[in-house]
Amino acid sequence: MILFLDFDGVMHPVNQRDLFCREEHLARVLRDFPGVEVVISSSWRETHTLKNMLTFFLTDLRSRIVGVTPVIEIRDAVDVPGVRLREINKYLVDTGNKHRSWVALDDDPGIFTAWCAELILCDGNHGFGNAAEKALRVALRRSSAFAPSNKPNMQTIGRIEP
Repeated sequence: MILFLDFDGVMHPVNQRDLFCREEHLARVLRDFPGVEVVISSSWRETHTLKNMLTFFLTDLRSRIVGVTPVIEIRDAVDVPGVRLREINKYLVDTGNKHRSWVALDDDPGIFTAWCAELILCDGNHGFGNAAEKALRVALRRSSAFAPSNKPNMQTIGRIEP
């Protein structure tokens, strides 16, 4: 499972000076799901390098970050709706992960499509909170319940195929 992570409105409330104040809350949740990788989808990736953004994280969340989504150029207002979803899809294709389960934590539904079931919407005035935590846990449990097992298939071990 890949978690696409926004910063403003998720890791901290919008326009708050206490940046990343919701990091510990999210890190606690993800400790229950060790297979989750994090990709930064925040607009901060447009002005900061991945190496620089890693220094913002003070918890074990830092070690889960595996990359950033590509930036798709917005030429005019008609390009805005769904742009974050397009960036996520481009990342998934470019990294060979188009069939992997994913979820996005974001506070802006306008940069996704109305039918994007993978979006967990956070209240931008509060950041990642209890409602988003519950939705994230449900999504992660559902994903892990259907994840392929790492156990070998005992029916095919030792079978010689014609």
